[in-house]
Amino acid sequence: DKLVNQPEKKELFERIFVLLQNAYQGLKSADEAEKEKFRVQAESASQIFAHSQHVIELLPFHWTKIDDGTNETNGRYILNVASHINSTLLNVTDEVESDSTEQLWVTFMYSARCSMSRSVVGVVDLAARHLAQLGIKVGAYGCGLYKEFPIEKDDVLGVKSDPICSQFHRRETPNVHVIVETLPGKRRDVESGEFIIVPPDPEVVKDNAMFKYFYAAVPDGNSVQFLPQNFIDFAKTGRKVWESSHLVHKMRKEDFTSPNFISNISIVAFLDGTGLGETNEDVVSTISSSFPGLARRFVNDDVYVGIAQCGFGDEYADENDAASKRYVDCSKLDVSRLPDIKIYAPNMTEGESLLRGQFGDRRDVQIAIECLGNVIRMMIGGEDGDEGDLDEIDDIEEASDEGGGSCGNTQQPPPHDLDLDEIEGVEETPQLEMNTEEDTQAPPIAEAPKKPKLASPDKREKIDGGRDNKVRDRVAGFESRQQARRGGGKILGGGGGGGGGFIS
Repeated sequence: DKLVNQPEKKELFERIFVLLQNAYQGLKSADEAEKEKFRVQAESASQIFAHSQHVIELLPFHWTKIDDGTNETNGRYILNVASHINSTLLNVTDEVESDSTEQLWVTFMYSARCSMSRSVVGVVDLAARHLAQLGIKVGAYGCGLYKEFPIEKDDVLGVKSDPICSQFHRRETPNVHVIVETLPGKRRDVESGEFIIVPPDPEVVKDNAMFKYFYAAVPDGNSVQFLPQNFIDFAKTGRKVWESSHLVHKMRKEDFTSPNFISNISIVAFLDGTGLGETNEDVVSTISSSFPGLARRFVNDDVYVGIAQCGFGDEYADENDAASKRYVDCSKLDVSRLPDIKIYAPNMTEGESLLRGQFGDRRDVQIAIECLGNVIRMMIGGEDGDEGDLDEIDDIEEASDEGGGSCGNTQQPPPHDLDLDEIEGVEETPQLEMNTEEDTQAPPIAEAPKKPKLASPDKREKIDGGRDNKVRDRVAGFESRQQARRGGGKILGGGGGGGGGFIS
């Protein structure tokens, strides 16, 4: 009857019939192996936010790969939703000229196989409804869900196989981040009188794409972190961090000799700009998200706060390439490990590391930066600037032991014996050989190293008259903490992922 009375929907009904028939045949198969294969494929090959009213299901074409200035394999995928025809981010009908602006996104990176990701769809959609009123968009992307980036055999969640997900350096799903999309501007064309889209400055796009604020409470928690108020609070804090990020200087080579740097107390974080070094991503993320709060604290004081990205070295820098100028040669700045935080006294060009060795975990970073800020405040006097709600979201109501946590959270806590003086795996950077023959041929181009260039670790600090014994931190609380691990979320068609306890 429906086909007779509604002939325009005949094609739709026929498609539904075929889907139902395929589902029936797949689930009623006599072969148990084939039936299980069909079930797993049906569960893991679907977009879980496809029917969401307020969360945008992001697709691979919503991301654009850019060259980060180091090499082609280390390119970064940036969110570029506004460039598509159906995008509502740009209103070209407004007869008002505008410069390039930024759109804040909360990205929910999920695996369709992860039961935790599926269980919070409704509450995330509810939170997204409120965040839309605050001008913050929520997008979800399925790791390993698309044929452009097929899942490898040893990567059941797709977080390593899919380059869009792997660039966030997380092994568990869901993982949630606040990131920034740079929107183009608009101007009126002189000849036609119509408004045209003006692409943003590529360097601004790259700088904005470097920002990310990670929801650190999720990997070791459960669905409590996705309750609308908690999710909204995280997004608002991420926006506050973004708004304060302009207070942190993005340091280049010439900045280390500038009057602003030399004449003030300076605090500089050195990070791996190549993306090829062996660094703790949790520690790096915490440093990046904590420095805007530190800078805001001293916004009214003569305190210089900056972040420097360590590159391959000056011998590999191209003076004509604007992108390569964003990196510094850390071997000339006495930086022998990454990440590192150095403090410089006024009129001093050599800094002292905040710690004598590596940070153990994200809480170590928070404690160290808080203590650093308190000491500097005591020394210079005055009052802190308005920090607002820049505190980390670590005090959210602790989750109960019931229910699973994130899928695939198998990351282990840092080892007990952190050798706080020795850096393993630092290799000498190949140097260009001098050409002794007098000829007019251009020197061969040196092959780029595989790690950032750092200072030699042989310059080890010694204590108590230069004793050669290994130096270890003697500050209570800087050893790795034993975290009570909870059961992880169920992986559909695979093993269960390890969840975890909260950071104590």
